[in-house]
Amino acid sequence: MRAHGRRPHRQTWPAATVVALFAIPFLPVLAAAQWKPHTVRQLNGRAGGIKQGAKSQILTESWNRVVAVPYLVYMPEKDRLLMLVSCDYPHQAMVLASNDRGATWSTPKYVHTDSAGKPDTGMGVSLTYLGDGKALLAAGNAIWFSSDYGDTWEKRSANPKAASGLTFNFWDPFFVDKDSQTGAIKRVLAGGYTMDMALYESTSMPGYSTGGIEVSTDEGRTWAGFQEPEWSGVNEIAFVRAKNRDLVAACRTDWPKRFRKANLDHYEGLAVSISKDNGETWSKLNRLYAWGRHHPSLVVLPNGDILMSYVVRKGYPETAEGYPQFGIEAVVSQDHGQTWDLDHRYILVVWPGIRTGPNAWYASSQATSTVLLPNGELLTAFGTGYRSLDPTGKGRPGPRDVGLVLWNLNRGPVNADRTIANSLFDSDLRDKFDPNPGKHRIKAICPAAPGKENIAVRTEGSEVRASPNDGEPAYILKDPYSRPVLTLQTIPAWVELRWPKEHRIDEIHIQPGAPEQARRPSTECVPLDYRLQYLKGSEWVDLASPITNARRYRDFDKQLRAYLVQDQEFEYIDKFPPVEAKALRIYITRSSDSGKRTKSPDEPVLSESKRETALRMIEVFEAKLK
Repeated sequence: MRAHGRRPHRQTWPAATVVALFAIPFLPVLAAAQWKPHTVRQLNGRAGGIKQGAKSQILTESWNRVVAVPYLVYMPEKDRLLMLVSCDYPHQAMVLASNDRGATWSTPKYVHTDSAGKPDTGMGVSLTYLGDGKALLAAGNAIWFSSDYGDTWEKRSANPKAASGLTFNFWDPFFVDKDSQTGAIKRVLAGGYTMDMALYESTSMPGYSTGGIEVSTDEGRTWAGFQEPEWSGVNEIAFVRAKNRDLVAACRTDWPKRFRKANLDHYEGLAVSISKDNGETWSKLNRLYAWGRHHPSLVVLPNGDILMSYVVRKGYPETAEGYPQFGIEAVVSQDHGQTWDLDHRYILVVWPGIRTGPNAWYASSQATSTVLLPNGELLTAFGTGYRSLDPTGKGRPGPRDVGLVLWNLNRGPVNADRTIANSLFDSDLRDKFDPNPGKHRIKAICPAAPGKENIAVRTEGSEVRASPNDGEPAYILKDPYSRPVLTLQTIPAWVELRWPKEHRIDEIHIQPGAPEQARRPSTECVPLDYRLQYLKGSEWVDLASPITNARRYRDFDKQLRAYLVQDQEFEYIDKFPPVEAKALRIYITRSSDSGKRTKSPDEPVLSESKRETALRMIEVFEAKLK
């Protein structure tokens, strides 16, 4: 993951306090099926979008650890999916498998451990299936090989050096070039790049990376490579063999010069290069996006079309709160990679970040990987930091997650619009796109109190305590650089705020639950009954009458559907006669009662001990002077 800053290759991280899972065989199942209804939208030029029914899940949500950079392969001999991920800090390669096409997955297992049982591979990339149970991946400084469908792995070779002597960096899956008649493996092509920091400082070169190919004719035991003259300013490279026998390379490109001062690789772009002579020479780059979209994954479809999925890290507008948006898109070529139908591309998933500022990139995706299943469905895995925070302040964002989308291409008609495809690759029409036109501009249902100042902020010296919880209580303070959630694991529950001095207050806003948690089986995380109290002397006194049967998330959704965006925030607003207070308490006596759910029969009735609640933010407003 080449992330924020000047990094020679994949981002590595210092050790963190994330608890590691023990390596165990593939047999135990990690979790039951988690597919949820989902919608994939295909653009239709200026005519608007076409909605496609799909399924999705955040595979790693229950892991609560750092899980990054997923790679998927399908192994037809066993009708099995194998996934490579990198977990924890520092990253260590792990694999897991699914025997039901992505619905359930085995417990993750380290690719390798040392004699003491500790993982020793480092970050894993380039998972590639050779066929007949054989697979390759790159981790640390080595190529690893499995002959038993990913159950066990051994070192096959050291990472090759480029002809220049510089480190050759892998990322994308290797390309397995097979004999079209016999199916025998003729060679393995590994796309990658070298980095020259002298070029980084230059203003005359197109980039600081040089793309190339390493070739193995013995299934990864030995390698020989070359640099491609047309790939100056190219780094990560993925290959497929088109139906017309051309080799098609999807290339991540270095950031344009105008973004060099930003020093953020989210500004890198996406291009395509084609070889008509089996990889001897390559075409000039056909640049699809100048910046903001990269990490491609290629699939050749049965009809000869080529599908490319990729991540969106820049180009979407910010939300009304100022948070960045990230996503996964896909685009199709119907002419063997020569042109790409950008006007009818697919929006697979979009999510907002939870912080602004220099570390807003924590929420982004670091990879996407798409495979074609035998029934014609597409399964796309992607990395996401949609709930990543950095509670230690030491550059260790987590948790990070892997999501899955199970979807189909639209086989119905689309219009003939070519507006985007005919535009310049570095134009705003290409690179800027609003996935939810107008929706990100809708304000919160309950805006901040006009003319009043929120004192539930660190600058006011606010101190927070809470009943047993699984997050830092201070998360509920307003913070312009994050948007965390405090989950309280006991009912009744309480949160207390204290200040060094008294404040004259008359209004409190509570943002309950979290939109992304609204459909969790355990609870909607909404406090339905609660009391607002302040400390008067040594006694807690109610600020107003206790609140009972406050509206749930779905109640807001039903009553405000005319202008409510799905997953839009809502607030409880409580106003009362002014009081002088140094301490406040929100005492939650009942959260959403899972036992009373009636939405669908598959949502379980949970015991009292399983109930919990969550708070996104609490705002306390000083009384406005008259």
